[in-house]
Amino acid sequence: MERTPLQVVLDAITTRTGTGQLQNGQWRLHCPAHPDRNSSLGLGESPAGHALLYCQAGCRTEDVLASVDLQMRDLYPIPVGDRRDDPIVATYPYVDETGQLLFQVLRTANKRFMQRRPDPDHHGKWIYKLDEVRRVLYRLPAVLQAIREGQTIYLVEGEKDVHTVELDGCVATCNPGGAGKWRPEYTEQLRGAHLVIVADIDPTGVGMRHARTLHQQLQPVAASLLLTQPAAGKDTTDHRLAGHQLDELTIVDPNPPTPTLQAVPLPPEAIDGPAEPVSPATTDMGRARIRLTPASAFTIKPVRWVWDGRMPLGEICLIAGREGVGKSTFLAWLTAAITNGNLPGVYEGEPRAVLYSASEDAWSYTIAPRMVAAGANLDLVYRIDTLDDDGTPGKLILPRDSRYLPEIAEETKAAALMCDPILSLVDGRINPNQAQELRSALEPLKHAAETAGIVVPALVHFNKTRDVDILSMIAGSRSWSEVARAALAIAEDKEADEYTCVVSQGKNNLGRKNLPNLLYTIDDVALETEDGPPARVGRLRWTGETELEAEEVLQRKPTSQANRDNVNRTQAAILDWLDEQGRACSPREVADGLPDVLNYENAKKTLARLASRGVIQRVGTGLYRTEPAVPAAGAGSTPMRTRDPIGKTVPVPRPSQGGWKGGAGTKTVPGERAGTGQVVGAGQVVPDMVRSCTVCYGPLIPVEPGQTTHPTCEST
Repeated sequence: MERTPLQVVLDAITTRTGTGQLQNGQWRLHCPAHPDRNSSLGLGESPAGHALLYCQAGCRTEDVLASVDLQMRDLYPIPVGDRRDDPIVATYPYVDETGQLLFQVLRTANKRFMQRRPDPDHHGKWIYKLDEVRRVLYRLPAVLQAIREGQTIYLVEGEKDVHTVELDGCVATCNPGGAGKWRPEYTEQLRGAHLVIVADIDPTGVGMRHARTLHQQLQPVAASLLLTQPAAGKDTTDHRLAGHQLDELTIVDPNPPTPTLQAVPLPPEAIDGPAEPVSPATTDMGRARIRLTPASAFTIKPVRWVWDGRMPLGEICLIAGREGVGKSTFLAWLTAAITNGNLPGVYEGEPRAVLYSASEDAWSYTIAPRMVAAGANLDLVYRIDTLDDDGTPGKLILPRDSRYLPEIAEETKAAALMCDPILSLVDGRINPNQAQELRSALEPLKHAAETAGIVVPALVHFNKTRDVDILSMIAGSRSWSEVARAALAIAEDKEADEYTCVVSQGKNNLGRKNLPNLLYTIDDVALETEDGPPARVGRLRWTGETELEAEEVLQRKPTSQANRDNVNRTQAAILDWLDEQGRACSPREVADGLPDVLNYENAKKTLARLASRGVIQRVGTGLYRTEPAVPAAGAGSTPMRTRDPIGKTVPVPRPSQGGWKGGAGTKTVPGERAGTGQVVGAGQVVPDMVRSCTVCYGPLIPVEPGQTTHPTCEST
């Protein structure tokens, strides 16, 4: 018999942390994502068979699942054959008073939502756009019956919470679209109802503002009205998983404090003293005040760089890459350079401390050995975490703990706070895919870094997309790259002769972006231990510079015959048609060439889907082709210079025939642009980057000065 999601999650957690207790239909467990002595993890099941998780210590659901080798999709009863990365896991039908289906809301495993309505012209088909279809409240027939019978109705923010309330035998509803999507017709549908509004708690305050808006609009029509919020967690589901009953919701004043605009004179010491004259808004007896500061009050200051030209002090610097590129090993190298005082920048020659927060690796087995291998001054590397009232250690939580950083940095003389990765530090109630929510965690950290005078190198992951700019590849909200003033991108060059990673400056608001692209490899190092066998870790070794950008590496997309074999009839027809054309084509051309197969809109979607799978190539703005890219001359051998990024020369092994000889004492090779190539060594010329043909937009390697098209394209 196939196990339910609840059983899968329960078995995985109890195998790791020990048995739990079943209380009032909810499991109380030790959370595997943090040292937990209090059974702070709640596990339950929705009426649809979904497993529900909530950690009272603030751990994100994703982190809890990852700690036991599970994914978000494991919370849902997904069919065995469905291997999509983000499958649909819940369908919420919205019906009219008679039970007639009007539209559906679909939820995916990663909490994306879509809306669709039945296609009136094609039975069993759907239109993924509501247009003018009538909007109603969720569970409308049950809501109307509850009004007639005088029952209490819980007005929550989402369909999942409606189902949670229904587990207790009560009636609940919500509006489609969530916060900010309330319509006047919903107010009329609740006329005469006894209502309890439950506000979602989120750092941005959007949930509470939405709930107060509902209270204001429903007050004239409701028979009774109460505004509440969860006693624990973000929403009603978290409240119940924490062991609280519905009658234990916290009552909230529906009238928020009224802000007033007040100009506050700037004290003289704020102009001449060390403190910045601008700070967050202060409060006075619950009333917000506005501070006005003339621009003339600010002292002009130069940008100070902890890594010259790349990482500015007082800012967040993202270090982005996919798995397997050694981002944590890169942080170990950076830590060693700072704690030894040999990183070019404001602290060169002055060893400084580093604060290090890591949640994915163990200090004894991984992080400390990495530091030793990198040559860091371990007395200046501080693991930073928190302690509960009972002495239980925990990780930093953003934005909660940002305020402590200036004092800690001053006490330790720290130059950096390493976040490995930063996503694990974000409060679990914050959705990293929502821009405003994520900003609520990052902006206090940025302010704390500026006050403390430290840089915050923060590891983030790239998603699987390729045909976008490098900052758009960062998983989650665009706020990651918007708040950070600098970003480094790391990509593995799989066409190189040996394991090689390219480091490029993806963003640099305070400095130059056209900095040299750096190359490194990772060596295996064995460290002696007190318990017997050696500890094996990686150590970063810089190997030079390259003209190759990390973005170019990430956007490589070789055609895969295995992927091509796994296509449907429509996709096969497109591939055959593109093969016949022998050039890059637009979706409009594909639709015109295959009028009996698909229309323009479907052509756009299908071509983009094939490109994302690597079956075809996107070679221009909205152009696609099936031929593989023409390889650059010397492919597999990345052009490089041997200047170490911290000012040292390093040996770079090269073939002795027609190349360089690597060895101790290898000197920096000067490189200059000359004519049509990059002169990187005696007698060694590497062609310029591959360009695009101005006719077919396919890859073009110029063989003559000024060439912009293929010879075969000139005659067409």
